[in-house]
Amino acid sequence: MKLVESPLDRFLRTRGASILGQNVWGRSWKIQAGVGAVCLAAAAGMGIGAAAFGPPELAFGALGPGIAGIVNLCIGLGFRAAGRKQGATLALSPEARALLHALVVRSMVWQPGRRVRVGAFHPEQTWVGYTAPAEPPTEAMALLDRGAEAHNRLTLALADARNERSNRLRSAADAGMVELLERTVLLAARSSDLAPGLAEMEDTVQRLTELAERVEATTSLPEGTSNLRSTLDATLEELRAEDVARQELTG
Repeated sequence: MKLVESPLDRFLRTRGASILGQNVWGRSWKIQAGVGAVCLAAAAGMGIGAAAFGPPELAFGALGPGIAGIVNLCIGLGFRAAGRKQGATLALSPEARALLHALVVRSMVWQPGRRVRVGAFHPEQTWVGYTAPAEPPTEAMALLDRGAEAHNRLTLALADARNERSNRLRSAADAGMVELLERTVLLAARSSDLAPGLAEMEDTVQRLTELAERVEATTSLPEGTSNLRSTLDATLEELRAEDVARQELTG
């Protein structure tokens, strides 16, 4: 049977795994750099102590921690560079990160010896690494799928464009999907009264859809300013303001 790729599957394949990777790299390089800094501090302390209180030969004992510190710092910088290649790091709560990881894993199946992405969601697979107390509600997953559809539309409209404007628009769409993931986690923890949370998710989906429609409708995207916040709301406000200005000029 041929497997059909849903909007959420496509998002996980094209962007979801990268968001997860950015989050992991973003945390890993800080840890690695911290270990390197501690090692270098220990080496400096040993060297100063040897110079002040002991035979000069004791300074050679600082070589080990010093080398370890330099190696860890280099590894940390490598992790940082790897993360930056995938884009800006988006903050994810541990629960949302676990949910995204579970979704990515569930969109893959085992083939001889390894997991491969096949472009179809497999409900029968377990929620690997997911720490929420319950499986997300069906309604929340449906809204997450609709948000992913809007994200995919925006990504397709931008095609291979790589500049400040397109990067901000992609970041805004990513922020919207992260917002949906966070709200899905909150709803998974609730046993009742899902209506308020679902309404909030619906609002986010509508904003994502509006953003996608605006990007599809125009190739003249706003230049913006260097300090513009790359969020869904800020980007939408900018696009709406551009529409108003255009109407006033033509009005």
